[in-house]
Amino acid sequence: MKKYALITGASEGIGRAIAYGLASIGLNLVLSARSADKLNALKVELLHIYPQLDIQLLAFDLSQKNELNLLIEGISARTIFISILVNNLGIYEPGNFFEEADAVFEKMMFINTFVPYFLCKTFGKEMAIRQEGHIFGIVSMAGKAPVADAMSYSISKFAHYGLMQNLRLELKKSNVHVTSILPGSTLTSSWGDTQIDPKLFIQANDIALSLVSCLKLTNGANVDEINISPLNF
Repeated sequence: MKKYALITGASEGIGRAIAYGLASIGLNLVLSARSADKLNALKVELLHIYPQLDIQLLAFDLSQKNELNLLIEGISARTIFISILVNNLGIYEPGNFFEEADAVFEKMMFINTFVPYFLCKTFGKEMAIRQEGHIFGIVSMAGKAPVADAMSYSISKFAHYGLMQNLRLELKKSNVHVTSILPGSTLTSSWGDTQIDPKLFIQANDIALSLVSCLKLTNGANVDEINISPLNF
């Protein structure tokens, strides 16, 4: 059975950079995002550079539980082994805690916490059975320290961070690695038309390089977490 890395939110930003990073070390990929067109374009780009890889695409809106289930079912139907899981998908919406709609909190909790939970539960179990694998959570510095005017986001990331800490304890006896990556301000589309100098941000490729470096360590070593902060933000 072939081994693959599953990346959520793979079509742009950090997910796209991670796809390039994992392809560069010869890993077959399962790429997930909402836009089939963006995924197809990324696949064409990657195969142009790495034609030996098998790249499979699953375009689903993971903010919907039924589509999350379809993603899981689609992978199970392909009889492939997800040996690396990258929970990259996330959403950030700033807002005043007392004024924002309840639906905002519910949406961020589902995308930022529930999606990683269900994917970790599904594919982490198979990793444990096979006694191999690596789970990465692209969390956020907001998972350890509150962010002003982003209380719901911070709560969702605290929960994701807690999930990763508990998962590490659960899986270490099964030889499965678990790593949280906690970036600060990273230059992605969530910053919109910011006037801040792009060079001051963490770059998406910085996160990809950090993730790839973890995979190059010996099997006996686990990187529990990586904190990445802008130098002069």
